[in-house]
Amino acid sequence: MALPLRKYYPLSKAALELNCGVDDLLHFAAIGVLQLCVHINIKRDKGDTAYVSASLSDDLFEQLNCGWNERGLTYITDMNNIEESSSYRSFMLHEADDNDDPDGLIENARGWFGINHTELSSPEFEITQAANVVSLTMLREHFNLKHDKNTPNTEGYSPSIIFFDRERLFSIDDFAITRSELELLRNGGMPILNSMFGNELITQEKISKKVGMKTINSQGAFIKSLLYLMYSDQDMLDSRRKFIDDPESEIVKDFDSKRLKLPAGKTIEAWLKTCDLPIRD
Repeated sequence: MALPLRKYYPLSKAALELNCGVDDLLHFAAIGVLQLCVHINIKRDKGDTAYVSASLSDDLFEQLNCGWNERGLTYITDMNNIEESSSYRSFMLHEADDNDDPDGLIENARGWFGINHTELSSPEFEITQAANVVSLTMLREHFNLKHDKNTPNTEGYSPSIIFFDRERLFSIDDFAITRSELELLRNGGMPILNSMFGNELITQEKISKKVGMKTINSQGAFIKSLLYLMYSDQDMLDSRRKFIDDPESEIVKDFDSKRLKLPAGKTIEAWLKTCDLPIRD
């Protein structure tokens, strides 16, 4: 029976998957191409105190500012969840001097959250394999997450950072990485800041997707059709490589006149050798 894919990996298992050392993973986290995550379980009624910074849509801001929203604000994913007090958020909005979204008081927060890589950038982190942190961030794969409207998530509520009332120590036994981070690192990695500013995060589905021969042949047939339409020269049809590599040929002159780079004849020949001109009967 096939096992489902893991959602997260302790560093020891991640190192085995990636054929590297745990110290390598710590280094990649320190330089900001790997996001380490830790598991937390915050409960205000148990005496925990933490706050959350979140962006609010205009509609949600108006609801809170006018006291229309009496339910807690919720954010739920398959890896974590946050619930904050709407009454506290409303109170803070009235106390604020401008229209910024002040931090809210967390009622409950549970699951995996990322460590800000700037808190891991000192050389001692790789030596001690531990970090004192005052904040956690959302998982990188959730930076641009869009929720289905049928979920219990509060519409227009997008948490970004959790702030603790005091430093919390996390060590190597606490650190893990998600499956998306593992696959991203396996394929060369991506600076965390790139993801924060809108660059698309590579997912396992995108990594695994391959272009089939049917698609390749269709692309080749389309290119061949365009060449036939533009240059119905016998040399072009029978000896494409020779025609394209000739600096005096019509296609070379056309590309030069538009300052376009023409692929080598060898390259184009390789693209087109497995497909026929798609002449209809």
